[in-house]
Amino acid sequence: MTADALVLAAEDQPDGIVDVATLTGSCPRALGPDVAGLVGNELGLVDRVKTAADATGELVWQLPLHRPYRRMLESGVADMVNCAPVGKPDAILASLFLSEFAGDTPWAHLDLCGTAWTDEDRGWHVTGCSGFGARLLISLVSGFRPAAPKPGRASIG
Repeated sequence: MTADALVLAAEDQPDGIVDVATLTGSCPRALGPDVAGLVGNELGLVDRVKTAADATGELVWQLPLHRPYRRMLESGVADMVNCAPVGKPDAILASLFLSEFAGDTPWAHLDLCGTAWTDEDRGWHVTGCSGFGARLLISLVSGFRPAAPKPGRASIG
């Protein structure tokens, strides 16, 4: 469903797309319960997300969208596989999979698998569903200004 949402969103040629999901289990294994994984196809948007994260105290760590790993998604029976083979870098592969559907639109993905739920009260996060990312996204959109228009794209003023 995330792939469908990305295609639909990209059709409107937005200035950027940020999706959030509990995509894989590898982010909490690597980053623990306090830090979300961040991957994107355009450095400017990724930097904006990191700035919003810093401003709100919601920690993110950028993972590489390492395009040579795209070969691990190749399939003999489908356009591409939608599940990382065991022992492979599943957070990066899942992000590469999603990036296919964002196309050329600036896109960032927040993997909230480890941060979406907390087993203890920590600061303003109470036990249970943490709401991680909500403050970050509000900060991001409230200060968002479109980048310089790309050739062939209308600017939203």
